[in-house]
Amino acid sequence: GGVQELRPIVKDAVTAAVEGLKDTGEDVRENVEGAVEGAITGARSRGDQAVEATREELKKLEKRLEDERTRLAQSLREGLNEAQEALQKEKEE
Repeated sequence: GGVQELRPIVKDAVTAAVEGLKDTGEDVRENVEGAVEGAITGARSRGDQAVEATREELKKLEKRLEDERTRLAQSLREGLNEAQEALQKEKEE
């Protein structure tokens, strides 16, 4: 799922940050925390986008279901009206 595909991205980002900081000799801990925060923010953003896309798809499906329900109800009403008319004609004959 979503978390599983984000793990390698976050891992690569943190690894690259650590390696880069080791090469420069800077305080690794403080900078790694910043890299992790950045990776988490990026992962959340991607997750939020996926959630929003899913919500949009659900809205479209709900609309299609509602439209189909309306069509079925109309078809049922028409069928009942035709059946009533047929019964009326039969009684009149």
